[in-house]
Amino acid sequence: MRRGLLLVALLGSSLALTPNGYAQPVTGPQNVLVVLATWGPQPFTRADVQNAVFEQTDAFYRSESYGTVWLTGTVTPWLQAFTGPVSCSVPAIRTGADAAARRAGFDVSSYDRVIYVHPNAGCPWSGATFARTVALNGVISRRVIAHELGHTFGLPHANATDCRRHAVGCDALEYGDPYDTMGSGVGDFGAKAKVDLGWIRRIGRPAAKGVYTLAPLETHSTRPQVFVVTTASDQYWIEDRSKPALNEAGAQVADAGVVLHLSASPDLRGGPASDFPRNLLVRNPAKRGRPELRPGDRFVYPGAFRLTVLKPSSAGARFRFAWTDTVPPKAPRFSASIVDGRVRVTWEDAVETGSGVAHYDVTVDGGAAVRFGADLTQEPIVVGRALPGQHTVRVVAVDRAGNRSRPAVRRIETQ
Repeated sequence: MRRGLLLVALLGSSLALTPNGYAQPVTGPQNVLVVLATWGPQPFTRADVQNAVFEQTDAFYRSESYGTVWLTGTVTPWLQAFTGPVSCSVPAIRTGADAAARRAGFDVSSYDRVIYVHPNAGCPWSGATFARTVALNGVISRRVIAHELGHTFGLPHANATDCRRHAVGCDALEYGDPYDTMGSGVGDFGAKAKVDLGWIRRIGRPAAKGVYTLAPLETHSTRPQVFVVTTASDQYWIEDRSKPALNEAGAQVADAGVVLHLSASPDLRGGPASDFPRNLLVRNPAKRGRPELRPGDRFVYPGAFRLTVLKPSSAGARFRFAWTDTVPPKAPRFSASIVDGRVRVTWEDAVETGSGVAHYDVTVDGGAAVRFGADLTQEPIVVGRALPGQHTVRVVAVDRAGNRSRPAVRRIETQ
């Protein structure tokens, strides 16, 4: 059954007119042209803008990308681009500002990204993004600039939820992440964003019950900086925030600690999962009225897993993880046939509501099992060659907790 989604929006400071959640790797220098476009007022000096973009925001990106991304470029003088206050239409702002920049001798097309700074025109947003261009409505704060540039990289807003599990159908609070510059904070982007952008490459996943260490998100490490737990319904991206959450005024609004982000499970291929905003900060994971997990706190997903935060080590946060799913998947439904002398098997996803199916084991005539990942179940699987006579094919679904389904059995015959 398709379940609805309610997105609860706060009064926002950003308008992103670009597809959200599809960031691609970004590395190296980002050549930026900053166009100071006006109808008369000049609220900032060129040096002020230079400092905000190419010193403060550049330092932010160098730090959070671990030195792999930095900003270069040029700030124009104030250019007469409009005959009166702008209409708050980003395409109209871009058209007028681009024309003024070209008249002044700037090749707009030669830059990776363009930022248009105009005097405050009473727009309902501080910054707006359209593809690789940004408009700033009388604002040159580091947070707004970094936030809007994040949109040009394909990042969505960093939202939050009061749900603790069953992501599909949860409410989403826009800008609700107090740590993240893509939310309401001034700190680093979340771990998933850094993975999508190519800045984090080591991802931890639960192999078995045990104690795991997670390096802090804010500094470069060769250790995993995110731990991903996938279940049949949900996926959790877990990170160690070593710095507290601050708002733009510098006030602390949440402590440092281990935080969880909730998405729909990739096991839910298509359907409602494709419409669900990904990577929502879980605002109250331990039912203690705060987003961070501290030593001694426990997060429990009934019927799937348990995570307990331990005292940190010098390497980062530590936690004990254990699967608690003891219910095996249902035996998968499948068909088998002989095609060109080989066994062809096609099956439907096994019914599984706990930890989710990890893989399928396929055997022919009691031979060695051939293992196939759960994401391959939409395509026919070809197994070995069949000699003349009757053959027995067995398919077993194995979930992430290691529970095995009863074997589904089919008998086929070849001449």
